[in-house]
Amino acid sequence: MKPFLILAFLLLIPLSHAFADPETYIVPFEGNGYSVTTDLEIGTIEQIDVATDFNSIILVLSPNSGGSLVISIPRDLLDAKLPDGTDDILEVEFFPSNTVIVPDETQTTATYRTLQINVLANSEEVEILGTRLGPPSSEPIPSLLSVDGFTTHITVGDSVTITGSLITNDGEPIALETINLLEDDVTVDTQLSDTNGDYTFNWSPSSDADVTLQLTYSGGTFTDGNPLLESSTDLYSVVVDPFCQSDEIVVNGACQLDDSEDPVLNVPELVEAETEDPNGTSVSYEVSATDNLDTDVAISCSPGSSTLFPIGSTLVTCTATDDVGNTDTKYFSVTVNSLVTDSAAPDFQSIEDLTFEAEGPGGSLVEYEVSATDNVDTDVTVSCSHESGIVYPMGKTTVECTATDDAGNAKTGSFFVTVQDTTAPELAVPSDESVETSTGGKVFSFIATAFDNIDGELVTECNPESGSVFSIGQRTISCYATDSSGNTGTGQFTLTVIDIFEPDTTQETITDTTEGTTGGATEGTTGGATEGTTGG
Repeated sequence: MKPFLILAFLLLIPLSHAFADPETYIVPFEGNGYSVTTDLEIGTIEQIDVATDFNSIILVLSPNSGGSLVISIPRDLLDAKLPDGTDDILEVEFFPSNTVIVPDETQTTATYRTLQINVLANSEEVEILGTRLGPPSSEPIPSLLSVDGFTTHITVGDSVTITGSLITNDGEPIALETINLLEDDVTVDTQLSDTNGDYTFNWSPSSDADVTLQLTYSGGTFTDGNPLLESSTDLYSVVVDPFCQSDEIVVNGACQLDDSEDPVLNVPELVEAETEDPNGTSVSYEVSATDNLDTDVAISCSPGSSTLFPIGSTLVTCTATDDVGNTDTKYFSVTVNSLVTDSAAPDFQSIEDLTFEAEGPGGSLVEYEVSATDNVDTDVTVSCSHESGIVYPMGKTTVECTATDDAGNAKTGSFFVTVQDTTAPELAVPSDESVETSTGGKVFSFIATAFDNIDGELVTECNPESGSVFSIGQRTISCYATDSSGNTGTGQFTLTVIDIFEPDTTQETITDTTEGTTGGATEGTTGGATEGTTGG
């Protein structure tokens, strides 16, 4: 019979040894730097076999062997077969009795897992069976991944080199077709591989999402269970190193326990102090933290211990952080009580009348600050009959405020908030315009409007009025409107009236050279122009 022990990623060579000493028998078998030692109290171990497909270890005993058999298997030998971090389950089978037992786990250290087995009488073989020592023989076994020799701290933007290989259970390389990097099951990078199963490629993560490795080959696909890049605040490779224990990961090139547990921060419920100083007093307090792995947890608090705390209650925030960045944050209050008898009322620091321009018919948004000081209390409460940040109506509003200290002493004060309208209406009048006439004057009509931010549309008055007769020449038309607050807005434009039949005196002067003609032209032109203009 040849049961097997799966040693993932390793090919161990069966060895046989025989020793004369019946009291103690220590047999190492070596493969790639690993070994197993045994100790039998009575009798001898004639042979140790490790079958080629690695499901078990078989120990052949000498006749009349008995007592306890102690076998120590290196932890890194077991962990190399379990890259997902699960623990192994070992069973022991005796032949020819075929009795199967699960041995007590007598010792588990960082170096060895030691099993103590009571050897049955007349046993010829003792078989150490592994029930979780690897995948079924039909599936490929990947080699351990190497990320720059386990020395690279992978963060977004870094460029790293990833190497590895894919082999069968009997150690034969599997020809790879593609290498895929998956982010949430979506391929983010694909590269070709050598046909011998080995691969080397460069990769630079662009985000902090989980990224896993997928190897495709003829007839199947292998997806590694450990992400190359784990999404967290402190990004690191979680590829298992064969020289780390099963509950360890590689961080910055060193084996480290996979610590995902937050520290526990201990803070007081309330810290109280007394002082006669109105500015407060220095207060000391104690906080502590424990962690499942870190023996020296860093703690930061704000405000810190032994700093000045004012009269009254102050919230303190503390955070404990372990070596891998797990945190715990808690809060407590420090209350400082004054020993001074407080019989004096607070004083208002600033309280004066305020004036605001109206923003609309409803008034104006008013914001103000009123504060008060006290001889003992550093945080005086001030309340007012009309709040800041609300709309005050047009006119004058009285605001009454009361300042109260911790001892109940109070003082009142008041001020006026005046919302006024000093903004004049805005007028819309026509642009300057020219009109023609063949008579002494021209009737001209126009539209002028006015709008006020408080009153809305207003009646507009103009001089001259629209529809008046305008004589030949230029005339300025002035308009105005007055709102309910007495603000007056004005506007004006120019109207030019042109006589289309006015003679061309320059032309007549050039063609008529006689005194009578010149005089007639001059007289007619002067007289007509003057008379026509005056008459109009």
